[in-house]
Amino acid sequence: MYYRMYMAYEAKNDSPALRAFIYICLCVSSIAVNIFLYLEKILGYASVVTDRLLPDVDPLIMKIIYILVVLIYSFLVYSRRDIRYYENLFDDKEWLNTHIKIWMLILFPFVVLFGGTLLLVPLFGGEIMGNEVVGLFCK
Repeated sequence: MYYRMYMAYEAKNDSPALRAFIYICLCVSSIAVNIFLYLEKILGYASVVTDRLLPDVDPLIMKIIYILVVLIYSFLVYSRRDIRYYENLFDDKEWLNTHIKIWMLILFPFVVLFGGTLLLVPLFGGEIMGNEVVGLFCK
């Protein structure tokens, strides 16, 4: 994904390294948010956690820590490598480079984020448009 976004922004001459880095941060964040939501629900139903995972920590501090972890992880994994590394890695992937379109890559983090949270309600219960939904894994 980093390589394809880098090449797309480079074709537009629009700071490709920064834009691709931001895209990877968005992808990692959308996946991590879903993982955290599901873990919280699963641990809550398993009676491992009573109120919250960290009851004495301010939510703003947790958000700041989360953002910093995502930025550092993305920087260390993706942007420190030269683009030639990714070119060598993905130049021979003809099917991947022709069938996966840029619009699919742009849509991917939003589908993961909203699809994962929408799937959360039928699995663990909740409320949709004022109607109570009993989840598949409800107590």
